[in-house]
Amino acid sequence: MRDTILTAVLTFGVLAAGTAAIGTELLRVRTLPAALPVITLPAVTVVGPRVAPAASTQYAVESAESPARRVQ
Repeated sequence: MRDTILTAVLTFGVLAAGTAAIGTELLRVRTLPAALPVITLPAVTVVGPRVAPAASTQYAVESAESPARRVQ
């Protein structure tokens, strides 16, 4: 008997606390922070060929495409 009453009281307490927490967050007045300086980095141009993928990466792609080859 004590278990059910204690469980009901704890459940109601958690429900009330959650409702209060959500309510205070919804009703809180938010102020905007002061403007921060923005730093823009210069544009980068990549010059050079792409490197071929490693053999282990190629194997992983091939094994993923054809799962029938894998035997356990």
